[in-house]
Amino acid sequence: MRASASACVLVAEHDGRVVGLAVAHEHVALNADGPVVWLEEIVVDEAVRRGGVGRALVASVEAWAQAQGARHVALATRRAIAFYRALGYTETAPYVRKQLGGMAG
Repeated sequence: MRASASACVLVAEHDGRVVGLAVAHEHVALNADGPVVWLEEIVVDEAVRRGGVGRALVASVEAWAQAQGARHVALATRRAIAFYRALGYTETAPYVRKQLGGMAG
């Protein structure tokens, strides 16, 4: 695990190769009346899915979030709702975004 005061990067390895990654960050949210953690990215190699890697990554993010004093962990997902429900997560709001102008460069 690599963590700073406001960010956490987790890497899962199996037999010497990377099989999973999670990135989370902590920020203050007025609606939560304190810090919250946003699970930004989580990826697990298809070859090891359903083997506990995702669960372990989420559990590690949650442990880090608790150490930060976070009120909750939140994330956006379309394809893994059942996975997160099985871990105790609930749907709370739709996710919306607005694409902004072109990238500089």
